[in-house]
Amino acid sequence: MPAATQREAERRHGNVSCSISSMRQTCKVCGRLDYWNFDVPDEIWNEVVPEAYRNCAVCLGCFDAFAAKRGMKYAGSVKTVHFAGDMAALELEPISAADVRKR
Repeated sequence: MPAATQREAERRHGNVSCSISSMRQTCKVCGRLDYWNFDVPDEIWNEVVPEAYRNCAVCLGCFDAFAAKRGMKYAGSVKTVHFAGDMAALELEPISAADVRKR
């Protein structure tokens, strides 16, 4: 979830346990620094992410794991991907996306 959307969700839902303490957020599922934010429609987010984490920062890796567990395809629903590094911030738009299945 993009940082701006995350902050808006926290303000709207008053979620203290998922608040962002600095500019660099961490995934609330795995605890890793989250350099990559992504944007998917709310319907996809709510179907993939367990209710306990819906108003929290969830990294793309954990989101993908939740989607795989539920058998949910989402690649075509990713609208933008954001990178927030120490020296640069980028907004990327996918030009190609494919759902894959592990064997």
